[in-house]
Amino acid sequence: MERQGYILIISHDVVGKRMAGPGIRYFHLARVLAQEFETVLAVPEGSTLSADWPIIAYASGSDESLRRAIQAPARFWFLLFSWLTCLP
Repeated sequence: MERQGYILIISHDVVGKRMAGPGIRYFHLARVLAQEFETVLAVPEGSTLSADWPIIAYASGSDESLRRAIQAPARFWFLLFSWLTCLP
């Protein structure tokens, strides 16, 4: 079966022991989705939580690790600030 892609969730809020509302929502959304789908959570530098699914840290919107995750060759769903977009 051809790989359909993965879910990339980009959090604009730090994910760690002292999370605010958005960080908590993104972390738990990724946790639930990772139970059924390949999921990657992108978090700002300074985030401290680890998980059973991939988490990548980024320094800014032009960070290379974030760019690679966005430009992956497979089709994936992309969630950013509550907007859901399908990118080819």
